[in-house]
Amino acid sequence: MWKRYWAAVASLSAVVTVIVAAYQFHVVWLAVSVLLLGVPIATLPRLVRWMRMVLKCYRDNPVLLARIAALENDDKEHEVRYELTTKQHQAEVKAAVLRGRRQAKGAVLGILADTPVIVSISVREGQLVVCGRVAEGQRAPDRGARFSVYPEGQDDNPLGTLEVTKSKDLFVWLEPTAGEGTPYLEGLATRAESDTSPPEAISLASYSLGVETENE
Repeated sequence: MWKRYWAAVASLSAVVTVIVAAYQFHVVWLAVSVLLLGVPIATLPRLVRWMRMVLKCYRDNPVLLARIAALENDDKEHEVRYELTTKQHQAEVKAAVLRGRRQAKGAVLGILADTPVIVSISVREGQLVVCGRVAEGQRAPDRGARFSVYPEGQDDNPLGTLEVTKSKDLFVWLEPTAGEGTPYLEGLATRAESDTSPPEAISLASYSLGVETENE
């Protein structure tokens, strides 16, 4: 205790001496600057020791380390989820663009050709296949052309969409567009397993973009 007391008295005496001497020589600003500069210099060693102690506690604290590790894992999981979500969104956008292109292409090819008449139906590997024919002198649709299936005499509320998968001479073969099957076409496929005659009271017409089928 007395050691600290005399150390404090000596320090204060030194400060007073410096200020008085500086006043006599008219350099008070210099003395004040020196005294202020001495504060960080004197406290720097203790500050360094305190920082080392804090870092040691930080490194040796298992709960804190576990929490930090958990946060790091959460960050990694969020990054992975973000990447998966981004890739999934990009894939969905790409699929939508490709689907739109096929629809537009199918509509144009269907308009440029003559509309075939259904002559028979069949099933191949569980998939409905519709055989159509155009008259002599007419232009058969190219592969990729699309046609809508309508009830006879109607031009709205189509029963489904068929796409040309093969064309030869006056004949074309059409199948339901991928992922766009309808209850009517599914029922037609079931019927085709035992009856391949053309269905009655329906006809094909040019495919129109934006026209919804009965299950959309």
